[in-house]
Amino acid sequence: MDSLSSLASLTPEQFFGGITKAGKALAAAEKKGNVPKTKNFDFSVQETCCVCQKNITPPLKVLRCSACRAPIYCGRECATKHWKYPPPQPPGSIPGPTHKELCPANKRHMERREYYDGVLKSFPWGRLESDATFSFDIARGRFGVFGGTGTGYWSHRGGPIPHSNRGVLESMLASSPYGATIMKAFAAFDHTDGADLLGARHLTDVQGWKLEPAFIPYLNFPSTDKRPALVTSALNSWDCLAKLNFPDTPNSLKSAVLSQNSGFAQV
Repeated sequence: MDSLSSLASLTPEQFFGGITKAGKALAAAEKKGNVPKTKNFDFSVQETCCVCQKNITPPLKVLRCSACRAPIYCGRECATKHWKYPPPQPPGSIPGPTHKELCPANKRHMERREYYDGVLKSFPWGRLESDATFSFDIARGRFGVFGGTGTGYWSHRGGPIPHSNRGVLESMLASSPYGATIMKAFAAFDHTDGADLLGARHLTDVQGWKLEPAFIPYLNFPSTDKRPALVTSALNSWDCLAKLNFPDTPNSLKSAVLSQNSGFAQV
C-alpha cells in the first residue's frame, strides 16, 4: 500500500522535474569528461519477463531466444510458452502474436542493431546504458524539454500513464480495491499529447522547439540571408545527410532536420 500511496502523491512536476534534473546532471558530468560509474548515472530499465511480467533480478538470469535474441524471459518455462501461445492480455483485449510468428522479423531487426547503435552514438547526446538501452526521457531531460504542457513540440504525457488510450485498464481498475487510488494518480497526469499545438496561435520555431538557437531547424527566417541552401531532393534516409551541402551542421541538429523532412525523427 505504501507504493500505491507514493504513486497517488506523485505529481507531474516531481516526475518530469526529477528526470530533467538527472539529464542535466549527466550533461554536466559529460562536459567535465567525468561521468561517475554509479547508479545515479545509469538509466537502465528494469528487465521484465515479456510473458509473466516478473522483474528479473538476481539470482534469476535473463533468458533470450537463441535465434533472434530479442524477447526477454525469466526462464525456460515462459520462453516455451511464448513460442506457442501469445502473452496473457487483459480481459477484452485482442490476443497478440506468438513468438514463433514474430521470431523471423525480430531477427532481421536485431541484425541491424549495431548500425543503429552507431547512429545513436554519433550524436553528443547519444548514449547507451549498461543494459544497451537508450533513454529518450533522459535525452529530453538534458535539454529541458521533457514534460507535458509548456514543452512545445515535445509536449507529451508521462508518469503512470504514458499512453493516451488506456483501453480496458479503466474498466479493470473499477473493480479493484485500489482503483480509486490509482485513478487519482491518472487524473494528476492527464494530458493530451501535443496540447501546446491546440492554442489559438501557431507556435513560433523558438516556442515549439524550446532549444538553443543553434539546434533549432528553423522553418521561418527573419531575412533571406539567414536561410540555408535550398535542398530539392527528398531526405528519405539517414545516408542522405551526407549529400547535404551543410558542412557546418552539427550532429546534434541533424536528427531534427530529418524529423522535419522525412519522419525519421527518433533513434
